[in-house]
Amino acid sequence: MLFAGDVFDHPGGTKLGHTAGQCTNLSGNATAGDILCSLTFVLDGGQISTQVLADRATLFDGQTVPISIVSGTGAYSDARGDGTIQLPNQTDGNVVLNVITG
Repeated sequence: MLFAGDVFDHPGGTKLGHTAGQCTNLSGNATAGDILCSLTFVLDGGQISTQVLADRATLFDGQTVPISIVSGTGAYSDARGDGTIQLPNQTDGNVVLNVITG
């Protein structure tokens, strides 16, 4: 599954950039089992790459799931940290990143 979209500081807020990524089913079926998702956020000054391994049913049921920051570029070249992702429906996602740099 591939996806892309705009990134805002909060719903209906200021546009910060855009994101794109992909999810791959690793086990199970179309409704349950492990799914691996990689998301890259393109922001002013650089990019932040994240990854999550979750149960597909949990992720697509709107529950909040932990996510990891795995790398960055530009102003975010030394980015690390974590966050959460929540998919309340099939068209929107809520991601909160706790970015540590330096």
